[in-house]
This record gives sequence, C-alpha cells and structure tokens, in this order.
Amino acid sequence: MDSGLALLARPGMTSNRIERENRYASWRDAARESDMNPATKMNPTTKISRPGVLPPMLQAGLLVMIAGYADAIGFLQFRAFAGQMTGNTILLAISIVQSGWLEAVYYVAVIASFLVGVAISGALVRLGTAPAIALSLSAVALAICAFVTVRWGALLLAFAMGAQNAAATRFGDATLNTVFITGDLQKLFEAVFAWLWPGKSRQLPSGLATLALVWVEYFAGALLGALAHVTLSHPLLIPAALLPFVLLGRPRQA
Repeated sequence: MDSGLALLARPGMTSNRIERENRYASWRDAARESDMNPATKMNPTTKISRPGVLPPMLQAGLLVMIAGYADAIGFLQFRAFAGQMTGNTILLAISIVQSGWLEAVYYVAVIASFLVGVAISGALVRLGTAPAIALSLSAVALAICAFVTVRWGALLLAFAMGAQNAAATRFGDATLNTVFITGDLQKLFEAVFAWLWPGKSRQLPSGLATLALVWVEYFAGALLGALAHVTLSHPLLIPAALLPFVLLGRPRQA
C-alpha cells in the first residue's frame, strides 16, 4: 500500500487519530522526496556561515575607522595617503608637472605597494586562508611602520591598507570597501535616492545602515589619527594591535 495515500479506517480508530496518522505519512513522504532530491539535500560537511566573533556591522566599522586613522597619520608623517590611491595619483601628477622626479617615483612606489598588499591578501583568502590571518599581514606591516620615521615608510603603510581592503569586502547585507569610502558614499546615496523615488518600493535597501555609518566612522578614525599623531610616540601600534582580532572567527571563503 502506498504510504502517500490516506490511511483506511480500522475498527476502533477515531477520526482524530486517522487525521494524525495521515499527516505523519504526508510529512514522512515529503522528507523522503527531499532526501532523494540533490537540489535540497544538504551536504553533511557543509558548515553554516557565521559572521565571526564580532557582528558584521562592528567589523566594518572598526576597519573603516582604522583606515581613516592610518590615512591621517600617513599624510601627516609621510605626505602620502595610506589607502586613498586617488589622492596619491593626484600627488603623482602634480610632481610630474613640477618636475619633481624623485617625488613622482615615491608616489608610484606607494601605489605599487598598495596593489601588492591587495594581491597577497586576496590570494591568501582565495586559497582558503582565514580572513583574520590575511588581516594579520596588515597588522605586521603597521607594527613595523610604527617605528619607521623616514618618508619611505609610507610603502609599508600602503601595503597594510591594501592587505586590509582585500581581506574582506562583504559585511552582512552590505558590500563595501573598508579603506576608501568614495564608492561607499555613492552606493549609499544611490540606495537612498532609489528608496525615495516616487513609485518605487518603500522598503529600505539591505545594508543601508552599514553604509550610512561609513563616512562617520572614517571621519572619526581620521580625527583620532590626527590627534594620536601629535600626542603618541608610536600611534600606529594601536591599529596594529586591533587588526588581527577584527575578523576573528570569520569563516574561510568557500
């Protein structure tokens, strides 16, 4: 007899019992179909993704603040931006126009160092290394840079920010860069504009809260960095100590 068919009433069975047994048979058949369907069968080795020890919004906030902090110190100490390659490109163009060839080489080296950091950290993540390990590269570079006073120390700082940016770009429902915020601001106002546009859905876009805090967090980080530059002997040791723990517990990239 097919288990999917309704059970026939037997002597002594009440209508409630018949209904319960029919419901159980229906659930059992649905479970068997799910097990036989490759699309719905769960791999026993599959792990449920978790955001890490810290919630995604706090992870993003700390990384954005560290980037603002490092950019402020980088410009004040080395006259180069740690993560804003747009600014370094402008400084490169000005140096060429003013025939400052050594300055031009300096800014080219800073930009190249940032890209090397992106490449190494990105490769580690793609190879299955935990993001916290990739981010530790950035921490080591910052720790060394804290004791470098010559201007070429900006290369280490740019490498650190490149490595940080490639370690993670997805935080909950938001995809954002944690080192440069121009694109993040654009995403924020595009989302707000789409939400306010007449006739569109009035539902707030996902990740809007995280994006809305990006500019404030970056500004706060830059403010703290400028203050630390004039009050602390080795201000870059603070972000170097924080970075390895921001993405702790975050799973490897699938």
